[in-house]
Amino acid sequence: MVSLAEDVTELFQKEPPLVRADFPRLLVVGDTHGDVDSTRRALSIADETGSAVVFLGDYVDRGPYQLENIQTVFEHKLASPKTCVLLRGNHETLTMNTYYGFLDVASRRIGLKGYRAVLKAFTFMPYAALYDNQVLLLHGGIAKGLTEVGQLETLQRGQEDVEDVIAAQILWNDPREGVSGFVESDRGAGAYYFGEDVFNSFMERNKLSLLVRSHEPMPNGYRYLFKQRLLTVFSCRYYGVPPKAAALSGREVELVGLG
Repeated sequence: MVSLAEDVTELFQKEPPLVRADFPRLLVVGDTHGDVDSTRRALSIADETGSAVVFLGDYVDRGPYQLENIQTVFEHKLASPKTCVLLRGNHETLTMNTYYGFLDVASRRIGLKGYRAVLKAFTFMPYAALYDNQVLLLHGGIAKGLTEVGQLETLQRGQEDVEDVIAAQILWNDPREGVSGFVESDRGAGAYYFGEDVFNSFMERNKLSLLVRSHEPMPNGYRYLFKQRLLTVFSCRYYGVPPKAAALSGREVELVGLG
């Protein structure tokens, strides 16, 4: 696992913080949290449909197959580096791994050296992807102080716990109806709920048609907000929701079951 993590780290270091995902077809996968079956199903669908794949983060913590899950996505990244994008989620950090299980799981099974190698890979994952110059893909949501997509290209990486304010909010923020501007989130200090007003302003300023994110389990595995310009997709079956992925082809979006 150490060698695999080191090889993947080298790939991440060559990628920018904002990846340009310019592919004819794209499969977007949300949180998997140790749900290796959903991950494998998503990769199978991508292969069957000739799609590139973007994972929106949160591969570890909570679920029963955390190590198998991260190993699967790392192996796929090495096998298909140009058509597989692995974004960082809020659980790809030292603090979250300490409190929610992955540090313990990894330390017992591959040793502390193995965990440190995987954690280093996490720190160099890109934060966002841009599909077809009009669809922004990230884990959590837009950040207070983020006005231009180009700002994502300069986000700092290499931190075990994300210290960059905008990067941290990209991993932690959530959309909320009935909210104006940015409001402090129940998730804790430094995280915000963002309203449709600031969302629309950001989308229009950057000429974007859709934002796809994860970070929140949804009863049907997905949910549209803000006049269907924001899509939350969740891909882990262990939250009692049907795991879904989003298949993108230009402006067309299809929700795909991973059960």
